[in-house]
Amino acid sequence: MRKTRLRNLNSREDEQKGHSKEIAEITHSLYFKTLISFLIIFITISPIHAINLDIKTEITPSTVSPGNDGFIKFTISNLGSATTDITIGSITLDSPLVLGNYTKSISSVDVGKTTSFIVKFSVPSSATSGFYTTQIKLTACETTCKDYIQSAIITVQSPSILEIISVRPVSLNPGENSTLRFVLSNRGESDVSNIVFSWNDPTNTIIPLGSDNRKFISFIKGNAQQEIPIDVVVSPNAESGLYPLTIRISYTEKTGVQQNSTSTTGLFVKGDYNLILSLESQDPIAQGTSGSVTVRLANAGTSDAEFLVIKILPSELIASSSVVYVGKLSSDDYDTQRFQITTNAAKGVYPLKLQIDYKDPYGQSYSEIQSVDVAVSSKDEVRSGPGYLLYIIVFFIIVVIFLALDFRRRRRKKK
Repeated sequence: MRKTRLRNLNSREDEQKGHSKEIAEITHSLYFKTLISFLIIFITISPIHAINLDIKTEITPSTVSPGNDGFIKFTISNLGSATTDITIGSITLDSPLVLGNYTKSISSVDVGKTTSFIVKFSVPSSATSGFYTTQIKLTACETTCKDYIQSAIITVQSPSILEIISVRPVSLNPGENSTLRFVLSNRGESDVSNIVFSWNDPTNTIIPLGSDNRKFISFIKGNAQQEIPIDVVVSPNAESGLYPLTIRISYTEKTGVQQNSTSTTGLFVKGDYNLILSLESQDPIAQGTSGSVTVRLANAGTSDAEFLVIKILPSELIASSSVVYVGKLSSDDYDTQRFQITTNAAKGVYPLKLQIDYKDPYGQSYSEIQSVDVAVSSKDEVRSGPGYLLYIIVFFIIVVIFLALDFRRRRRKKK
């Protein structure tokens, strides 16, 4: 019994010792964790000089043509917490671009400050259009060093100029349908694509026929041409004159850059000419005699005839004046001209041939020959004709008046 009590006492002592040991271990662990926490806070609060650079590049011009120079501007900003020394390791360009000289050492850059430098490069005239890469490698050092690599794209584009080099025909007629043929030329070395061609007449005198005023072309090769046919109709009420067409062209270069251009071309709208020559009146004419012939020239066309000249061509009928200047003969107007005609021809009908020369409002010359029929009578017909009798009557009246005046004068003298 006594032994049993002793065992129980020993067991309780062992349990108490175990609890004490556990408490000691827990206390030691808490102490260690607290120490670690203080160390973390201390490290966080302590200043660390981190290197942080921001590098930007700018290419000037944004697109460089073969045979020209360009410039790369590098801008370096110090976003770190300490002054930083910067050294350029290398600057490279894709072939065949040629890099100019540059300085590898850059002065220290203070916190929050920016420095920049420019490097020149050349694009050989043999370079093809496309995208080329430039890359700069530099090292930034404070207490430690850090390497930076920055790349940029250089766009090389040979000049691609789309322009209208011809339009045919250059003149249209009112009320008529025509096909205008625009010739579009790519004067550059590079291909262009997604071409949109459009045109417009602000006066709505010339309008598209059967389609709209836009044409799409997938691509045009460098130094190549493309013909664009467009069916149009001219208003039947159009007046003669010069009409401007506004042309707009948009296209995409090989590098993906979209270009737009606006230009103006002109088309003539010309009215037609319909000159009608007719005989208005004539005096009786016989062989060896003369008489007047009056002709009428009417402009039944839609355009004015300017600087109009009438010339009588040689024939059996001889005019005292063979050239007459009329001037301007407007549309839907007429002019009359009288000619004194002499002939040695026998009785019959003879053509009086006239050459009509004139110009349109744009200076283009026209010439046409027309004729009117003139009747040549015999001398007996002229004497017995109404005209001859009229001459006799007039002559008799003049003689009677003369004799009456003479008789009156003699009578006064006798008184």
